[in-house]
Amino acid sequence: MDLIEFKPGQEPVDLPLLIDNEWRPARSGKRITVSNPATGELVGHAASADKEEAIAALQAAARAFPAWARTSGDERAALLKKAGELVLARQEELATLLTLEQGKPLRDARGEVGSAAKTLIYYGEEARRIRGEIAPSKSRNTRSLVIRQPMGVVVAIVPWNYPMSLTAWKIGPALAAGCTVVVRPTSETPLAAALFSALCAEAGAPRGVVNVVTGASSEIGDELVANPLSQMIAFTGSTEVGRHLM
Repeated sequence: MDLIEFKPGQEPVDLPLLIDNEWRPARSGKRITVSNPATGELVGHAASADKEEAIAALQAAARAFPAWARTSGDERAALLKKAGELVLARQEELATLLTLEQGKPLRDARGEVGSAAKTLIYYGEEARRIRGEIAPSKSRNTRSLVIRQPMGVVVAIVPWNYPMSLTAWKIGPALAAGCTVVVRPTSETPLAAALFSALCAEAGAPRGVVNVVTGASSEIGDELVANPLSQMIAFTGSTEVGRHLM
């Protein structure tokens, strides 16, 4: 998987879909235009997925889940630590892109990138501390054991205002727990969040563990939420959309 690079002042970003550790253009050829909110200048394009591509991302995550769920906490910790380090190594690039597509001051964008990287590293350490417990029993003849196990495919739906932080808060604990992920950044600010997610795959995640689909809610939103392959929805957004998802 080749990483997409962003260099300010050069060509706009052209972001495909990330499915099964492969960058794929949208089948329809449709793209989302991302403009600088301060100047209106073009920042880049993101592929606009359809329902079938959303299903393909969910299927990739579902195929990857059994093997990823069996990995040790140490293995997950190593991956998340490396992912955090990769994000920090590209902090200036990601922060500049975040400012251009989203509009926050560059100082704040740098802080968000750094915080998101630290979130990955933090949850990597938490992966080593997933424990069960022996619960008190009312019977002398029984013992109650609590075992914590990964749920399956997690769909992470991310808003526009803190796209990288809120991606990290979802993808970090999901991967640490042994779940696989499909990230759906908002169409307003898809670029930095998608590239951030891709760095988690680049850190060594097996095929299908991390997937990213961008596109209109009307095309892919309901499929990602309602498909039986989705075992958990991690959502941050408006009350109206939250009610719709429920």
